[in-house]
Amino acid sequence: MPELMYTLRTYPAFTSPDLIGRIDNCIRETLQDVTNMSLTTDCWTQACLPCRFGGLGVPSVRLTAPGAYLASVHRNHELSSAITGNLDEPLFLRAAVELWECYSPSFDIPETPSNQRSWQDPVSKSQLASLISSSDNSSVSRLKGCKALGSGDWLNAIPSVPLASALPMNSSAWLLLSVLAHLFALPSLF
Repeated sequence: MPELMYTLRTYPAFTSPDLIGRIDNCIRETLQDVTNMSLTTDCWTQACLPCRFGGLGVPSVRLTAPGAYLASVHRNHELSSAITGNLDEPLFLRAAVELWECYSPSFDIPETPSNQRSWQDPVSKSQLASLISSSDNSSVSRLKGCKALGSGDWLNAIPSVPLASALPMNSSAWLLLSVLAHLFALPSLF
């Protein structure tokens, strides 16, 4: 994903909606294959939210591209102008701002425009508000619960036999966790 973020920050990918759509579909299909689940549009929207908003943090290229490009342009415009002597408005700046405003209609331009999160958070908040407004009561409770403080604390729990939080050695989940622990150099957990 770092390469994808670098590309989104340095290339106005939002000007190629067909390409962005194909990349988003590829990411969605990969997530579906990995989880062995079919994702509805609402599930995909929630998966694309950052973890702090109750999502999985899977980037949606369509929603991330304008903000990533805008943050990069604002961070580097002064330096690139000094190097090239060109003080004109950066290419695609207006198009990126207009698209960003479509994704986050009730928000103003960020006060720290060189920070990508300041562009991305309003888009994520708009997506979450849209999900909540179109959901039934049980889904609204789930969405609010997913973004509540401490909702992901279980991810940091260390398996313990006395607390009955350890998996049986013959379970397939234990095997998966063991492989992941070795991949991420966490053998002390098992």
